[in-house]
Amino acid sequence: MRHATPGAATPDADTAAPQSRNEGMLRRAIMNEYAKMHRLKVLPLYILMPVGIIGATMFESLGAGLTRHLTDTDGTAWKLVTACMGAGFSMLMPILLAVIASRQADIEHLGNGWLFQSTAGLAPGRLCRIKFIATGLPVILVSLLAVAATTGFALAVGVTGPVPWPRLAGYAVAVTTISLIVLTVQLLIASRVENQLAGIGIGLIGFLLANFAGAFPDWLAYPTLWGAYAKIMPAGYQGESLVWNDTPYAAVGVLAVIAAVMFLWITARFDRMEARS
Repeated sequence: MRHATPGAATPDADTAAPQSRNEGMLRRAIMNEYAKMHRLKVLPLYILMPVGIIGATMFESLGAGLTRHLTDTDGTAWKLVTACMGAGFSMLMPILLAVIASRQADIEHLGNGWLFQSTAGLAPGRLCRIKFIATGLPVILVSLLAVAATTGFALAVGVTGPVPWPRLAGYAVAVTTISLIVLTVQLLIASRVENQLAGIGIGLIGFLLANFAGAFPDWLAYPTLWGAYAKIMPAGYQGESLVWNDTPYAAVGVLAVIAAVMFLWITARFDRMEARS
């Protein structure tokens, strides 16, 4: 039987040490991205997301006569509130996500940060993935907060009837997933194109798609990505009647898988391009 020499590294220790170093580097890189957000004043943009969405929901739903339907037994009030919430997401998220991605990437372009980070062991593709983690986590939080705040607003103004928790939860998952998908696209554009007006312009086009792609067939709306905002609306009008819409989990799931694979593949190519250069 072999006895380990005191103080000698074991195979498990040899494996664990690089893994621990990688995890430490990842944590430091993510914290560095949050420090950049602080310097770039990105936090107000994240605050604007739920505040703007709940503000748009309040303005639109009250303007559409919410107070006349507070006690309706057919759930009209909840349909109206959630439809206006969906419109708020469609109006704000495409633009704000484009601006956030632009600011996080532009600092690397201006300060030759891509090269500097590469010398520190973070190739461009890996840095893009870290930026997605750092920017995506707040997107998840503010999206869930916006849905929760909308629910609180409806209860506060006196909407009666059962709270449609399954529909609210389904929409929260769907809209958060679509927002993360859009964020990956905006980050890739902002990372490879130095002129950040390009990414902002894509965000403006996305704003139009998010608000008007409801009239598109599914096969056209979903591939545009931003058009998915219109297709996942929790409620909407059919003629003059407000009706519930089923959450398209399958379509959103397929988009998420495709987006994840493409994002990982493209960022891996960024790494290989850096290695060859």
